[in-house]
Amino acid sequence: MSTLVFDNESVTFDGDKSIAEVLIANGINPSLVMVRVNSEVVVRERYESFIVPEGAEVKVYPFVGGG
Repeated sequence: MSTLVFDNESVTFDGDKSIAEVLIANGINPSLVMVRVNSEVVVRERYESFIVPEGAEVKVYPFVGGG
């Protein structure tokens, strides 16, 4: 099992899914977040192709706008 951490909440999921699949399955818009997998920042262009390995920790950070 892998772990998704977002907004101080953790959920587990089966590994071997793309980052995009994991985000969408958890109601997270992939275009509005930054993702780290085991401390490695994954660029948004790779969300569809980057497969989360089994046992990984995926941390999701929302973008914050300012003015």
